[in-house]
This record gives sequence, structure tokens and C-alpha cells, in this order.
Amino acid sequence: MPENVRPLLAAAAVAGSEGVRRDGERTLPVGRKARETRARLLRAAYEQFSQGGYRGTKVADICVRAGTSLGTFYQYFRGRADVMSTLVAEAVRDALDRRPWHMADGRDGVRRLLTDYVAGYEASAAFQGVWEEATHADEVPARVRRDLGRWLTESVEREFRRAQRAGMVRSDLDAAVLARALTAMVDRYCYLTYVFDPPARPVPLEESVDVLTEIWTAALGLAPTRRTAAPGVPVRRS
Repeated sequence: MPENVRPLLAAAAVAGSEGVRRDGERTLPVGRKARETRARLLRAAYEQFSQGGYRGTKVADICVRAGTSLGTFYQYFRGRADVMSTLVAEAVRDALDRRPWHMADGRDGVRRLLTDYVAGYEASAAFQGVWEEATHADEVPARVRRDLGRWLTESVEREFRRAQRAGMVRSDLDAAVLARALTAMVDRYCYLTYVFDPPARPVPLEESVDVLTEIWTAALGLAPTRRTAAPGVPVRRS
């Protein structure tokens, strides 16, 4: 991968490939059985990381859970950081594959964006904690995590600028700073709520999204939209 390719896209390319299998100094394409073995190792790593944390997981633990030998593991991955980076790459691909969000969708669009993010974070909370831990222990996932945050912020900033030009939202705030503040707020909220300091009473997803949507729309000065469906076509609600 060329050095000038941003970490996010490099990780997505890794996720889109099926990897290789090493035999000594040679790299071999993977067949059906090898793909199944690699997938089993990735599932085992995800479960082991989620259960024992990044620093608390050894390659041997992953192998025991996957029912493979250490030799088999090292045919596919170079070590703990390598398999962690591959799992992160899968998360990156999922983020890039999400449906586009546009300010033209108004309040409904904001709510859909926030629902996708919060629901995804909640569903993978254990792994999100491990990913956070890994970013402090290994530079590869740290680079990808930073770039993923930048990618999200950049995409939100672009929509804010379009909306400002169209007169849809308030234009007295810098779009870059506004995007950084609002996306950071959501990410921090999810980290505190689902990983670092979950409240005694779990917060329902809908309640989280309701509050975050109110904050975003208030900050943007965005009025609710009323969309009318064509005859016989139901209005889609988030």
C-alpha cells in the first residue's frame, strides 16, 4: 500500500481482502479451507479481546479458543497487533459502507446518522473498549482510530458547509469547529455510557438518540422537516 494512502483506506483495503497464508518465506493465496481457518481465528480473537482485554490477551489464548496451533496462527497473522488491526479494519469497512447522510434530510437525517453511530457502538461496546486500550499500546490501531475520527468529522463538516451555503442552518459558527465539537461529543458520550462508566440504569438507545438529536439540531438551528410521501408510499421514519 503506498505511503500516501490514508490509514483509514489502507485498513479498509485489508478488510476487503482475504489475506494471505505464509509458508516459511513464501506467501500463498488462500483457498476455501484457509479462509475458514482465518475467519475462525478472527472470531476467536474478537471474543478473546472482548473478554480479556488487549493487554490481557495472548496469541496462545486466541489459538485455544479457535482450536488451532500457534503455527497455524502465524501462517495468517504476525502477532497480536496484526490480528487486532485486521479486526479494526473490519470495523472501518462497516463504517465506510454505511448509507450516506445529508443535511438536506433535515432532522430525520441527523437522527438516522446518530442512530447508526450509537447503535453500532452499543452493539460492540466490549470490543470498543479493547480498541481504545489498543490505541494506547500499539501505533497501528491508533493511526486508524485517529483517521476514522477525522473521516467522520470531515464528512459531517462537508454537510454543514453545504447547509450553510443553502441557508438551512446557522452560519455564524465555523463548520470545522462545529463538526469537531458535535462528533467528539457523541463519541465521548458513547465511550462513557457503554464502556468506561456505564450508569446504574442503562440508557435505552432511543433515549440516547433523542437527547443527542435535540443537542445537534439546537446547535445547528435546524427546524424539523415534514416530508410527505407520494400516494400509496408510506413515509419512512427513523
